[in-house]
Amino acid sequence: CHNTTRCYCESCLKAFREWIESKYQDINNLNEAWGTVFWSQTYGNFNEVILPVYTTCDNAPHNHGHNPGLLLDYYRFASDSIIKYQKIQIDEIRKHSDKPITHNFMGMFDQIDYYKLGRDLDIVSHDNYPAMNSSSRLMEKSISQVSCSLDVIRGIKNQNFWIMEQQSGPIGWSTFSGTPKPGQIRLWTYQAIAHGAEGILYFRWRPCLYGTEQYWYGILDHDGIPRRRYKEIQNVGSELENLSDWIVGSQNLSDVAILRHYDNCWSHHISPHTAKFNYDKLLLQYYGILNVNQINVDITNVNRDLSKYKLIFAPALNLMDISSQKKLEDFVFNGGNLVVTFRSGTRNKDNSMTTMPLPGYFRDLTGIEVEEFYPVLGENQKVKVRGQIWESDAWFESKIWCDIINVIDSVKTRVIARYDSEFFRGKPAITANQFGSGICYYIGCDLDSLGLNNTIRSIVGESRVSSNLPSAYVGIESVRKIKKGRQFLMVFNHKDNKTTVKLPGNYTDLIKHKTFSEEISLDPYDVVMLISSG
Repeated sequence: CHNTTRCYCESCLKAFREWIESKYQDINNLNEAWGTVFWSQTYGNFNEVILPVYTTCDNAPHNHGHNPGLLLDYYRFASDSIIKYQKIQIDEIRKHSDKPITHNFMGMFDQIDYYKLGRDLDIVSHDNYPAMNSSSRLMEKSISQVSCSLDVIRGIKNQNFWIMEQQSGPIGWSTFSGTPKPGQIRLWTYQAIAHGAEGILYFRWRPCLYGTEQYWYGILDHDGIPRRRYKEIQNVGSELENLSDWIVGSQNLSDVAILRHYDNCWSHHISPHTAKFNYDKLLLQYYGILNVNQINVDITNVNRDLSKYKLIFAPALNLMDISSQKKLEDFVFNGGNLVVTFRSGTRNKDNSMTTMPLPGYFRDLTGIEVEEFYPVLGENQKVKVRGQIWESDAWFESKIWCDIINVIDSVKTRVIARYDSEFFRGKPAITANQFGSGICYYIGCDLDSLGLNNTIRSIVGESRVSSNLPSAYVGIESVRKIKKGRQFLMVFNHKDNKTTVKLPGNYTDLIKHKTFSEEISLDPYDVVMLISSG
């Protein structure tokens, strides 16, 4: 993994120079793209190009002391090298077998471009270990981290996937994670199915007696005696035998998408704006709010077909080009709604800064200009934000970043929230711009959970996006799916107490064959698979 174990051998240097030459063709193109005139880094030919080894500037977090264009292309090269190596193996296998080929992926892992890695595979697989993310104090975060990882995997090829490693016991190398509680293994299995898994292999059958993974338990313990976990998985197998026709080939019904790009991950890692900013944490915050509000989400990128969505979120979509700009403008102009956040549109695809007034490529779409910005530094520093969509006396906090906004056209662009502290008090913080038949929202600051929840709920309502359930629930998850024209709703109780959930009608549970009217009582870690009964 090139973030932690980089290779600077002569073979990699030669391969990187070949990759660079193939991309830029002429050394002058490279010099222009990277802006090598700064700090006297101009190259005379491709044999002068270096690998970004650590420098004297590396004492600061994230600061490599290298040209940002060089660093981003090195990330791309490292990813492409792994993809190329996988292709060598795939081509060799296909000489001898027509069986489908897959490989383990790891959800939010961001050091390889999974969209590219998945192209040559027939099926994408995932390693699913929910207990590695769990926290009793942050139940909703644990749920959203697992679910978002699963949705990332489904989005790689826009198709269902396999779980190559599904957690079946306590896990660890030298220390243990928590032991799955009664019902949790079953719950995690169905959660994976809900988000697109249609083949599941539990990891593992029995833990190793030797080696590093002695503490990585499975269905059985070291003694091989079947106990509670074995019986729970045995019960799941019996249930799924009767549900397979509903699961295999089913599709998730999502009106909402979040854009996630690996180039974007890498650019933010190279230059993270402030020590407080983390791209995937911001994305997970938005995903978590949608998850709590019982809204299906796809994770995709701007190169895919976006026309089916009513609402798209683009958190900190920083690297942009004209083609991406046009595609998003067409989406909004034709009636879609788009949410853009701070630190979007400020860079070109080569990781250079745009000379356009910020938010750069999003200026026309948002109808605003960012005249200044205010990184919120200091552990306890915060900026107050008040909004018309919230209660009149309510205010929320920004602790990472504030864009100071000017509205270009007050007729088309309305101000949703304003800052209520610091030297920019009264300036717009969140706006909504009418663009063709759609709306582009600009959220110019981070918000605490309650503030972002209220903001997203308002935007979801304006975008005519329907929730799976009539109410929002912390610790309750729901996913809407369809198979052969018949919709069904999967509902999960991730809490350790019995919970009553309101339903949008009358339903029959395909698992237990019980009928429910307007509400359902879910046992701890229970799951139901509901079809409408009129």
